[in-house]
Amino acid sequence: DFGAPKAFKGDKPDKLESFLRKVDKILTSYEVTDERECAKILFEYLGGPAKTLFREHPSYKAGKYDEMLAALRSLYPSRRHRFKYSSADLERIAKKWHKKKWSSLEHVAAYRR
Repeated sequence: DFGAPKAFKGDKPDKLESFLRKVDKILTSYEVTDERECAKILFEYLGGPAKTLFREHPSYKAGKYDEMLAALRSLYPSRRHRFKYSSADLERIAKKWHKKKWSSLEHVAAYRR
């Protein structure tokens, strides 16, 4: 038993992938394979503004589950997808270079590579 995921309202885009994994586990557990039925179930787990938006969204109205997933990911991108580097990358670089002396602008340019 996987339990129902907390409704995805769109106010916390970083929670989208976790939400979608939970919905997918439910669909798999109950062996739901019909795309239109999957779209209906996904819609039922949406809440607030996300549900309002998808009520009239073409992907939901057409019963296209995969298109709903793509639209959700496009409309609610997580911060991980917006940035090329993470804070862990910055920490790694800072540890590597914190004792280096920078003697010229060329040295700074070389560091950037």
